[in-house]
Amino acid sequence: KNPASDLISQAEHDPDARGYLVTWNKEFVEKVKKELDEKYKNQIEFILVNNEDEAIKYSNNIAPEHLIIYPKIN
Repeated sequence: KNPASDLISQAEHDPDARGYLVTWNKEFVEKVKKELDEKYKNQIEFILVNNEDEAIKYSNNIAPEHLIIYPKIN
């Protein structure tokens, strides 16, 4: 799976659509940002949390319609 592609697939439906990446891994955020198409960067939010529990809480608060979980980050 490609996280950047998954985020873009949410953003491309509507100019007001949002994609969120919630993680505690800063390097993962930087990798995904490099892979994003410039056209969608203003629709994607990167939320850096301290741990898995905070990621779950944040995800529950935003209550996304589509949620993709990457249990292992390579």
